[in-house]
Amino acid sequence: MFHLSERTWQMKVDQIRSLMTSNPYKPTALLLSALDETAWLFNLRGNDIPYNPFFYSYTLLTLDEIWLFVHTNRVTEDLKEYLTASCTRPLCVQLKSYGSVRENLMTYVAQPEAKVWIGTEYTNYALYEIITPQEKLMTSSYSPVLTTKAVKDETEERILREAHVRDAVAVIQLLMWLEKAVPQGNLTELRAAEYVNNCRSKQMDNRGPSFETISASGPNAALAHY
Repeated sequence: MFHLSERTWQMKVDQIRSLMTSNPYKPTALLLSALDETAWLFNLRGNDIPYNPFFYSYTLLTLDEIWLFVHTNRVTEDLKEYLTASCTRPLCVQLKSYGSVRENLMTYVAQPEAKVWIGTEYTNYALYEIITPQEKLMTSSYSPVLTTKAVKDETEERILREAHVRDAVAVIQLLMWLEKAVPQGNLTELRAAEYVNNCRSKQMDNRGPSFETISASGPNAALAHY
């Protein structure tokens, strides 16, 4: 895992906690199951899944504690320091084994005043069924993390625009190459995909494609995805 630092994760945690405290149903904790939720909250990225900058994780965020469930044997000392994992204050991340999320959630829910907020679109049933009785469960289609991260700030908007410009350069390089290579008659769709991937790999901040490049021409182009 590696971290990005534009808006600090502490700022994001404070923002999400403010949404929890202002909610009229008064949740005491927020459970994050979607991988992009935790990645966004802590400004962290990983490579556990091909074509996705995420890592296997869950997060349980309460008003005074943060529990991050990951494969702890892969967490470096630098990352522990970044997450201030050596303490238990409200802005210190307690690292727990990825496989212990169910056990820890059960322990938390057993507390008398516990009320856990989940986004139903991304919470698996194995965790959902633990949060009982019903008055200990608060649901919305999407968690406040997902709805908050959907609104980009000025820095995020700028980074998105710059990334699209860099990608456009790679596509223009591909088109220029195709103009010369296609008339020679020995070009394959696979070679074209490899070429544009190589062009993209040379761009600043590139960490690989977001999905396997789809390259189709002629009779194949009508159904590129098969």
